[in-house]
Amino acid sequence: MKIMTTETKIGLFTIGSLLALAYMFFVLNPSRFSNEKYKPYYTLVRDASGIIENSNVQTNGVTIGRVTSIQLVEDGWTRIDFEIKSFVKVPRGSKTVVKEKGLLGDVYLGLMRSNNYNDLLVENDFLEAFEGNMGIADLTSMAGNIGKDVQKITNSLANTIGTEEGEKALHDILLDLRDSLALIKNTLQNNSQNVDQITENVRNVSENLVSVSETVKTLFDFKNDEKSMKNVFESMKEISKNMELASASIKNIAQGLDNGQGTLGKLIKDDKLIADIEEGISSVNEILSPASRLHIDVDYHGEYRFDSENQHFVNIKLQTRPDLFYLLGVTSTYRTESYSQLTIDGSTSDPTKDLQKPHKEALLVTRKQDAIRFNLQVGKRWHDLELRLGLFESTGGVALDYYFLKDAIKLGFEAYDWNMNYSNNFKKRNYALFRTYVNVNLFSHLYLIGGLNDFTKKGTWEDGKYPFFLGAGFNFTDKDLTSILGASSFAR
Repeated sequence: MKIMTTETKIGLFTIGSLLALAYMFFVLNPSRFSNEKYKPYYTLVRDASGIIENSNVQTNGVTIGRVTSIQLVEDGWTRIDFEIKSFVKVPRGSKTVVKEKGLLGDVYLGLMRSNNYNDLLVENDFLEAFEGNMGIADLTSMAGNIGKDVQKITNSLANTIGTEEGEKALHDILLDLRDSLALIKNTLQNNSQNVDQITENVRNVSENLVSVSETVKTLFDFKNDEKSMKNVFESMKEISKNMELASASIKNIAQGLDNGQGTLGKLIKDDKLIADIEEGISSVNEILSPASRLHIDVDYHGEYRFDSENQHFVNIKLQTRPDLFYLLGVTSTYRTESYSQLTIDGSTSDPTKDLQKPHKEALLVTRKQDAIRFNLQVGKRWHDLELRLGLFESTGGVALDYYFLKDAIKLGFEAYDWNMNYSNNFKKRNYALFRTYVNVNLFSHLYLIGGLNDFTKKGTWEDGKYPFFLGAGFNFTDKDLTSILGASSFAR
C-alpha cells in the first residue's frame, strides 16, 4: 500500500483548517447556540440599500433581532421581513428606519418604539417606515454639492484675477488705495487746525453730557416739583404695562415649547429626534476614535514540568471584537535531536538509508538544545466556549477552551506538533502533542495553572516520568497600563 507523503498530509491539514475557518466565520453565528424565541414582523421601505439577510435589528443601540428576507413588491416598495426577540415589547405606532454605523459601518434596521405600551402589536403585524431619516450617504452627497459650489467660486476668482487683465486691475486698485491713503495723510497735515477745532467741539459735547447727567440726577430728587415727578411715574407705569405684555408673550412661548410646538419645541419634546442626534454624535465619535474598540491583554506564565525542563510563555492578545481575537507570543523550550549509529559489516552507517540491512549493534544518541518558538493564533468565542487555530510553538494546531464562573476558571485542551514521520523507528508519539490544563484566577491579575503535557508520548508513565506540570502567571490590559502611566504623571 502506498504511504501518504509528508507534503500531502500538510496540504490536507491546511485545507481542513481553511475550511474550518470559513465555516466558523461565514456559517456559524452566536444565534445558532441560543434558545431565544423570536416574533416575526414586516415593513415596507422605499430604499433598502445595504440591508441584507441576517442584518441586525436594533432599538436604543441594542441588537434585538435580525432580518429574515428582502423582496420587491408592487408600487416600488421593498418588503423587509424580520424577527425580534419575544420578550421585546413593540407598541402600536412604532416605526422602522434604515440606519448606518458611520461612513464605513454596517447598515441595520432600526426600530423606533412609541410610548403606547398599553396597545402592543402581535406577530406578523405591519410596521410603518420612518421616511424623514437622513443617512451618511445623504450627508456625503450634500457635502459633495457644497464642494462643487466652492469649486465654481474659486474657478470664477481664478478666471477674474488669474488672467493678465485681472492682475492689472488688481494692481490698479492697490495703486488707487495707496494714493487715497497718501491724500488722507496730506489732508490731516494741512488741516491740523480744523482737527484741533473738532477736538475742542468733542470736549464741549462731553461737558454738555455732564450737564445732562446732573439734570437727570436732579429729576429724581424729592426737591423737584410734582409735575416733573408725575411725568416720571407715568412713564414708569407705561413701562410696567409693556413688561406685563412681554411677560405674557414669554409665557405663551414657554407653553408652546412645553407642548412641542415649533422647531425648538420638537427638539425638546421629541424623544426620537433626540435619539437620532445622540446616535449621530455616537457615529462621529466612532469615526474620530476607531482605535478605542481595540483591547490589548499581555500575559506571562511559567510552568514546572515533572518530566522535563521548565518552560516560559509570553503572549499578547489583540481583542478586535467581543467574540474575535488574535494571539501573538513566544515560548522558551528545548529541541531534542535523536539519531543512532548502526554497526553494519564492521562500519557505521546512516540508519535512515540502511535500516533494511542486517546489523549487529545500535547506539542511540540524544542531544538537547535550547530553542525559541512562536505562537500565532486566531480565536472565536461563543458564550463560554472558545476555539483557537494557528501556530502553537511554531507548529500547526487547534485548541478548545471552556470558561466557568464568569471566566474565573478555564478548562483547556490543545493538540499540535502533529507526527508527520512515517517510519515507526523514529515516532515519538502516535498522533500529536496533546495538552490539557486548568486555569484558576486568584486575584484580578494573578492565576495558577496545572495539567498534563504530552501525555501520549512514548515512555510516559514509565520510570517515574509523569507528564504533570504546575505553574503561575499574571496578566494586565492596556487600561491597566494607562492607569499606571497616569499615576506616574501625578507623582511628578
